[in-house]
Amino acid sequence: MAPPRETKLSETAPTNVTRIGVAMGTPAYMSPEQARDATSVDPRADVYSLGCTLYAMIIGKPPFSGKTVMEIISQHATAPLKIPETTLKRVPKELLTILQKMVAKKQEDRFADMGEVARALEDWLGEKSGGSGLLLNEAQVAELEDCIKRFNDVPLAKLRSLLKLAIVGGCAVLAVLFLITGLWQWSFGMLFLAAETGLAYFAVSGFFKPGPVHTRARELARADTGRLILYSGVVLPLFLIILWVVGLLWVWLGVTVLAVSIGFGLHFGLDRLVEGKRQPAINAAKKLFKSLRLHGMDEESLRNFVCKYGGDHWEEFYEVLFGYEEKLKARDWWVRGQKGKPGRNSQLGASR
Repeated sequence: MAPPRETKLSETAPTNVTRIGVAMGTPAYMSPEQARDATSVDPRADVYSLGCTLYAMIIGKPPFSGKTVMEIISQHATAPLKIPETTLKRVPKELLTILQKMVAKKQEDRFADMGEVARALEDWLGEKSGGSGLLLNEAQVAELEDCIKRFNDVPLAKLRSLLKLAIVGGCAVLAVLFLITGLWQWSFGMLFLAAETGLAYFAVSGFFKPGPVHTRARELARADTGRLILYSGVVLPLFLIILWVVGLLWVWLGVTVLAVSIGFGLHFGLDRLVEGKRQPAINAAKKLFKSLRLHGMDEESLRNFVCKYGGDHWEEFYEVLFGYEEKLKARDWWVRGQKGKPGRNSQLGASR
């Protein structure tokens, strides 16, 4: 019997097929150790090859390419794996971490076998599904991101925040200017206006559309009725007498009327308009959530989905959809869990 021929890699062989007489394997998917000595490979070589296949599925092409087999083999052995910037933005980093471990240059840095790969992918899929068995796809994540972006990018919402700051800042500047010019009564009036505008806006909003903060304030007031009566029956008259004595009573009354007017204007002129402009984004989100619920996603997983993929400005959007108390729970879970790892006492599940 003739001795076996030594197998060699042909420098001119096609790079995308397995050839007779050369090392077994397709060069574009071949592990470095398999190219060096095919007799010494173990299951980790298959892990590497599968990682290259996964890379091609995600990116659309093999991790390394070249004009000759030896050029590709050399890249597998020494060249770092490159992930396109567009892929980093749209592919979950957990999946990319698994991929990078699969195609590590050194065997000891990879998963030991396909079983470990399967467990890692199953764990990631469990997180990706929110623990509900429903696998979220990129389109659903993009739709949520779009809803939150449309919600936050309403120009009137940004104008409202700027206007509130402008009122407080403007009052402070005017107070200083009036004090410098000797009009100390008007200086105090501006300070009153800054404080009372905030109180008036809070009171008007609480009367026409009470929120959890307003409800809490009412509960505190009911719990301490005696002190409230004291303030109303003693402190307020005494405050008015002091204002009259120092000559600020009419200034204060005028400022109070102006502050209440501004409070009404902010609530009906801006808050209602902002709500209307944001409603299409809320409706789109509700439609998405309804679809996810119909496909089996539970409420806990749904809310975790919003926290995880909502970006850095998800809280107001979350509060509109699920309520203030639920937002506080979500914030506690998200912050304590360090963005993705639930804290020990978290009540929001373990889907991230």
